[in-house]
Amino acid sequence: MIVAPEPVAELEFEITRDFVFDGLKRDFLQKSLWLLGALMVVSVLSIALMGGGFSAILEPVHLAGFAGAILALIAMLLFKLRRTTTRVLQLFHSQSPSAVFRYQATQEGLRVITDHSTSEYPWADFRCLWCYPDIWLFEIVKNTSVLFPCRSASPEFRRYAVERVGAAGVPIKGSHG
Repeated sequence: MIVAPEPVAELEFEITRDFVFDGLKRDFLQKSLWLLGALMVVSVLSIALMGGGFSAILEPVHLAGFAGAILALIAMLLFKLRRTTTRVLQLFHSQSPSAVFRYQATQEGLRVITDHSTSEYPWADFRCLWCYPDIWLFEIVKNTSVLFPCRSASPEFRRYAVERVGAAGVPIKGSHG
């Protein structure tokens, strides 16, 4: 029999749809704006380098292609947002607009317990910790994160989680103080 490690810090939190959507909205906007900006820079540089210099960017054929690329990217991002929203709504049954999550920080990782399941995430498995004032996103893989209600957690819990993530070599972005 495998015994789960004792939690060093624990938090029980009722997560609502609004809480989840706020986290998704922040994550989506941040990553989408970065992607849109990167596309614009690459487009401008590629047009300028292909011939004609930067003045070629203002030619109607290049402006149309640039606008088309931006519209295609926006359509893809909206599709992704819709798909993610659908998945979140599946987590919450229509009769229950909230769910109780229990977070436990152990030496090995972050444990998330609900009525239906228990998930354990080793600290080193996180790709990044995105810190916002009221929510943290522990990114597991691209576009998949564990939402953590940092505002409701004790300072000791937050400090311990940041210490363990940092010790695992995971980048921490944003203010976690």
